Amino acid sequence: MNMIVVIIQLRLSINGMVIPAETPMKKILFLLLAVLLFFSCCPSLSKAQVAYSVQSVTDLGTLWNRQGSYAGGTYASGINNLGQVVGQSEVWDAPNPGWHIFLWSSGTGIVDLGNLGGSWACAGQINDSGQLVGSSEISPNGPIHPFVWDPGGGLRDLGTMGGTYGFATGINAGGQIVGWSTLSSGQAVGFIYDTQMEALPSVGGCAPTAVAINDSGVIAGRSGPCTSAEAPIILDNNGVQYISNISGQPVAINAIGQVIGVLYPGDGTQPAFLWDSVNGMVMLGTLEGYGAWATGLNDTGQVVGAATVCADSDPVRGCLAEVQHAVLWTDGQVIDLNTLIPANFAVNSCGFILTTANCINNLGQIVATGHYLETNDPDTCPIDTFDHSYLLTPVPSANAGAAQTGVVGRQVALDGSQSHDINHNPLTYKWTLKSAPGGSHAVIANPKAVKTSFVPNKPGTHTASLVVSNGFSSSRPSTVRINVVINGACGSANEQILSTAPASGQLCSSGTASKLAGKGPWTWTCAGSSGGTAAQCSAEREVNGACGSANGRAFSKAATSNLCKAGWASEVSGNGPWNWTCAGSNGGTTANCSASPK
Repeated sequence: MNMIVVIIQLRLSINGMVIPAETPMKKILFLLLAVLLFFSCCPSLSKAQVAYSVQSVTDLGTLWNRQGSYAGGTYASGINNLGQVVGQSEVWDAPNPGWHIFLWSSGTGIVDLGNLGGSWACAGQINDSGQLVGSSEISPNGPIHPFVWDPGGGLRDLGTMGGTYGFATGINAGGQIVGWSTLSSGQAVGFIYDTQMEALPSVGGCAPTAVAINDSGVIAGRSGPCTSAEAPIILDNNGVQYISNISGQPVAINAIGQVIGVLYPGDGTQPAFLWDSVNGMVMLGTLEGYGAWATGLNDTGQVVGAATVCADSDPVRGCLAEVQHAVLWTDGQVIDLNTLIPANFAVNSCGFILTTANCINNLGQIVATGHYLETNDPDTCPIDTFDHSYLLTPVPSANAGAAQTGVVGRQVALDGSQSHDINHNPLTYKWTLKSAPGGSHAVIANPKAVKTSFVPNKPGTHTASLVVSNGFSSSRPSTVRINVVINGACGSANEQILSTAPASGQLCSSGTASKLAGKGPWTWTCAGSSGGTAAQCSAEREVNGACGSANGRAFSKAATSNLCKAGWASEVSGNGPWNWTCAGSNGGTTANCSASPK
């Protein structure tokens, strides 16, 4: 096929990648179309909670090391659940200089995977088996072919559907690959590659393009140009489903079938969206009402991307300049990731900005593009200002519970169940007793349990600390303060019936006893200490019945007084002699009494 080669006197940038000058115009058109599909270069993962904090920011570096320092751009496009990152980086001192595919992990750092032989390459998604896809020139300024790379086989050219260009953009856990390719006629068609490349079924009479595929085999794509609107669609075994009747570009699909992308309603706006079968099309918010676009999501429905903010404004003319910030959409909020960068990350006084969040995995790790700002003092800030890729590792949030009051000798419950991981990953727990009063022998019963306890033996402040881990990173410690007190408690004499006043050792089991009040019943208080409560205590006196002075005397008639010295007198019976009893109380005995006639 003959092509007109147009000499371009400028550097075109596609998502940060530079297209070399002297590029065939037809290839440029295909590359511009690839921009839309490049947004999908993120793993189709997805599970969310409001709190998101960053534990660390890691510069992934670059493949090109100039004079001992990093130089050149690096653009990550995908991250899997193992934390492996894939993308492309500039390499100008290699046999085939240009853009090379890289694979990064915390163990190996950045590794050059090369390309198919040209000077341009673009990575796509990576699955948890370490398989990744992308596209590459097969010779300088030559055809572009899709490829797959795996740890055992290296880079493998997938070929095309008969044409000159092809782009692989998505791969799922089973190794199924999707993308699009040209036919010999030049028409672009979407494909799925399992053991061989097959065209997707036509939609509305023409070929759709494919962007991403989830582990269930559901494909996110775009209807072909012969439809009234090249709209976002999903394809599965049941056929095609339009998720919008407005022109738009899907970007990714996750395990639960959520799709993100951008719409082109024709009014000058390009709103980012999140779609699912339950809620339909939901527009994602912006930072300041300007533009925003989505680039990746995970299996919890968290979305990452970019939004523009005003960098310079005029009271009359409004915003004069906009700047792009990396963002996270989670739980209905839009979070500027630049606000979460740890304060000690930037080197010296160098300014730094994250411009686009490219992908997010199920651990909540985000890969973003960023750079240091220009500086007029290279001695103070000797940092290149090329775009690099940065890995943001989130911190699980530990919650040791609210402050509480404990009691000496009683179990104090510790509850870490309000701790969470932003992606609901399983957590492990580690409790420690950070501080306790002198002489304390308290020990946490099960320090690895979400709920545990300890029994304090001393009053005063105890501090328990909880750290949780999601298997990849650990939280900052969360502490709970327990003020342990001694509550006053009544002793063995409380609520007893006694014949004599209780002994001092019987008054309180804990706390300090007050003086006894009364001669029976008796009352007293057991005062707590260290802020503990007081207990009110009492005991009853045992009373034995005792005959009064009328007992054993002679009367001309029945006695009516002096019947009992103690206790309660019964009725007097008989016509002389007379009989009565003096009943005791609180368990006391009864006395039998009598009087005789004169």
